[in-house]
Amino acid sequence: LLLWKRKKQKLLVGALGYYVRTLVHSLTNSTMKEFVLKSIIQERYLTQDQLSEALECDGFNVTLCPSLMMNSEEFIKADPSFAEQVKADAEKKVETIKQAELSPSIQELVLADTIERVVTLVVSLERSCMFLQCLGNSI
Repeated sequence: LLLWKRKKQKLLVGALGYYVRTLVHSLTNSTMKEFVLKSIIQERYLTQDQLSEALECDGFNVTLCPSLMMNSEEFIKADPSFAEQVKADAEKKVETIKQAELSPSIQELVLADTIERVVTLVVSLERSCMFLQCLGNSI
């Protein structure tokens, strides 16, 4: 039972990473690492000392990243049908953002907000900064 839960958890974390990667690659000219680490971690979390401290953003150590992190290829291979569903959901969000016809800078703000909200919803506020740092450093 414990092994099954760990596999399911790894798949869900992989799905979240795949979703975020799809959004970033579809809406920006930045790499995943550039966008997540600069537009979210540096500009949102590390500029606010109390938030950074509360979310344990300072002093990030990549060795603390969970072994649950998967790259896109691993996730797709682990569950192709689930990967298709996640990709379709991400593409739907991409189309919604593109249809708004926003300037590139506003589009990136909307993208950062979207990523931050989804990650916080899935992994919790307390783990969001670490997850994003791990995701940004996993590429």
